[in-house]
Amino acid sequence: MQQVPLLSLFIALLAGTGFALSALLTSSTTVDMYLSPTQARVTTGDTLTVSVMLSSTIPVNVFQGDIRFNPEVLTVQKIDYNTSIADLWAEKPWYSNGAGTLNFIGGTTQQGGFTGKGTLVTITFRARAAGNGNIVFENARVLQHDGIGSDTNVRTPLDNLFVVTNAIEEQNIKLIKQNQVSDIAIVKQYAATDLNKDGRQTMADISIFMVALAKQDLRADFNNDQKVSMADLSILMGA
Repeated sequence: MQQVPLLSLFIALLAGTGFALSALLTSSTTVDMYLSPTQARVTTGDTLTVSVMLSSTIPVNVFQGDIRFNPEVLTVQKIDYNTSIADLWAEKPWYSNGAGTLNFIGGTTQQGGFTGKGTLVTITFRARAAGNGNIVFENARVLQHDGIGSDTNVRTPLDNLFVVTNAIEEQNIKLIKQNQVSDIAIVKQYAATDLNKDGRQTMADISIFMVALAKQDLRADFNNDQKVSMADLSILMGA
């Protein structure tokens, strides 16, 4: 027996909940599905909330999309898909922190479909390590509430730029802003205290520091005084 694709069944189901509409795409038709905010700067350990937004000038009822993110920088902490728009899910938002992917297929059963602007899905990321946390929204697809599941012309969403910094870098940025005089910044620069580069401040970093202290390895010279001392340990412990 030939299998009917899940999305086709889903479209047929939602098409049956409404009546046939003569909503044809015109030059004035605008359908957007995108991520908000478009950019942000957070520090390691903080959370970042990103929403999948939908805006449509014609009645629509099915929404699909794929999201890619850098799993070395960001991890999905939770997803809220109980929104005012999508009340029926063919596939609840599914994600893989290992692969850095998230996808969804949802729809609305409200009479007449959805028109306007609102939130489809809200994703809470955790910033696990400093780096470029760009989030890419791909394969955005929105179907018309016209009784036959016609595709709309969804405008291609832009990539979202999210930068994750460690606490020391963020401290330096604040110091620069506080000490700016005629475009000259006076700032005390510290080296990164994450000695094993695992994106966390742990006992392992203290262990590595002790070895660096004995060898006078300047990678642990956090205050840049050209020696490794208890002053550097104080910086490490306060990171």
